[in-house]
Amino acid sequence: ERLVSCYPIHPEFFDRLYEDWATLERFQRTRGVLRLMAAVIHELWMGNDAGLMIMPGSIPMDVPGVRDELTRHLPEGWNSLVDREVDGKRSIPYQKDQTTPRYGQKLAARRVARAIMLGSAPTVKEQSVRGIESSRMRLGLIQPGESIADFNDALNTLHTSLAYLYTNPSGDHFWYDTRPTLRKTVADRATQIAASDVEYEIENRLKKLRKEAPFAGVHICPGSSLDITDDQAVRLVILRPADEYKASTQDSRASQVAVDFLNNRGTAPRIYRNMLAFIAPDQDMMASLKQETRLYLAWKSIKEDSEDLGLDAAQNRETTQNLTRSDGTVELRIKEAYCWLLVPYIDRNVDMKTLTWDAVRISGGAEGLVAKAANKMKQNESLITKWGSAMLLLELDKVLWREDTHIALKKLWDYLCTYCYLPRLAGYEVLEESIRSGLNSPEYFALAAGLGQNRFIDLKYNQPVGTIDHSSYLVKVAAAQKQIAEDQASQPQPQPLSQPQPGGGGPTPGDQPESEKKPVDLEPAPPGNTRFYMSAQLDNTRINRDVQRLVEEVISHLAAVDKSQLEVTLEVNLKAPLGLPPRTVRTVSENCRTLKVKDFGFDE
Repeated sequence: ERLVSCYPIHPEFFDRLYEDWATLERFQRTRGVLRLMAAVIHELWMGNDAGLMIMPGSIPMDVPGVRDELTRHLPEGWNSLVDREVDGKRSIPYQKDQTTPRYGQKLAARRVARAIMLGSAPTVKEQSVRGIESSRMRLGLIQPGESIADFNDALNTLHTSLAYLYTNPSGDHFWYDTRPTLRKTVADRATQIAASDVEYEIENRLKKLRKEAPFAGVHICPGSSLDITDDQAVRLVILRPADEYKASTQDSRASQVAVDFLNNRGTAPRIYRNMLAFIAPDQDMMASLKQETRLYLAWKSIKEDSEDLGLDAAQNRETTQNLTRSDGTVELRIKEAYCWLLVPYIDRNVDMKTLTWDAVRISGGAEGLVAKAANKMKQNESLITKWGSAMLLLELDKVLWREDTHIALKKLWDYLCTYCYLPRLAGYEVLEESIRSGLNSPEYFALAAGLGQNRFIDLKYNQPVGTIDHSSYLVKVAAAQKQIAEDQASQPQPQPLSQPQPGGGGPTPGDQPESEKKPVDLEPAPPGNTRFYMSAQLDNTRINRDVQRLVEEVISHLAAVDKSQLEVTLEVNLKAPLGLPPRTVRTVSENCRTLKVKDFGFDE
């Protein structure tokens, strides 16, 4: 219009000029297509391509002339995307073809990537339907006689490997984009997560475990040996993720930590070493567990930053689905990784000073770690929940009372909790039940309430027993039978009735029937231990505790004596006219010594 206003040019000139430009543009496009096809045919010919037809999947996009002609109308960034994700010796599809012979024979991965790139001309985010349909994509790459399954597998492999290949929620449309996919973003974030954050996440999941019978406690990822209680109860220790175990290595990190926890509690030596067992993670499986934990934390961060990342509804659904899947995978990997049960023991037939570790795999099954450890220990008899009387007698004869006739129950239980060459019982009630069963038989042992002067007090042998006091003693059968025989021999024998003399007519008048004879009044023996006194120094800061312990363990026993007069001030005075039973004297004396009472005694 400017030209018309300035120069006398006829308007038909411009109409002809527009037509010539359109014709030139069509010619240029046609010439570009011809150059592209010429380059494609040349490359296929030089590469001895045996394809029956030239299809989109056959076009080699690693040739600069072909690639530049296809991408010259696209924004910047597509050339590098093609080199990395579509075609070329540095591309991922090329690497998949090289590592998988089934793909490499047909160039399956590269042909799939080419067909998607050419069939899904780059689109914009606002489009409702994006990409090429999977069925049309297959039409653009599969030659007659080829198996569709190989290309479907190659498509699935590329979908999980490529960072810029997108798909819709239904999985039937595919396209490339210059923006990285969520998987690419997650992979980048996963590499930036610190190792300490990964271990912290694993430890938090492990700390959700709860103790189960027969364990009295479960110690999860203890930081030091001080965190593990030293008492007479079986405890399971689950080591930290960093304390890995490897079966082929004798000096693994888990073995060192377990030995330290077993032998020490802080700076003091551990006493009850036979009450601990350990679960350690496998060194080889921890790599996959940590990697999956990184992915979970990365998906979690994507979920938290969804607004800042500008995710659409489909991407939010994808994030939620992958977060749920990764969460479940981490739980499964934890069960798989923590598969080593380490139980200490000493083989007394080999060396009483050498500690050996029984390393057993506990992987598999739907049970939790604690339940699997308990079942495996019971199966291997490294944890006994029911102990036969014959096995108890065998241990007594071999080790515990070989040179003595008796053993205190407290000492027996201490031995069982302390020394790793003895059986590991689930609790004191197992020992008590074994004793109760053996006392009902003449073959195993006897039970005494205490020890006197060269004799056992309140000896029970071959008879049922209800409660068993912790301060009782187990007695050998021979010693029990000897004392029973001596007691029977010392008892007076009953006098036989007088027989009538031959030829007599019955009892004489001076004889008196036995039933009419009056019993002779015997003077009762004077009672012993009729008085008790005690004084103890109390801690001024914890008087209530000390008084409560004295009341429960000393005064309550004295108060139970018949016709006793108990007075408690700063001193303990007791008057028992009938005398104190030997059992009460023994119990009070032992408890006073245990409580470190400075001054106590019994008077008559």
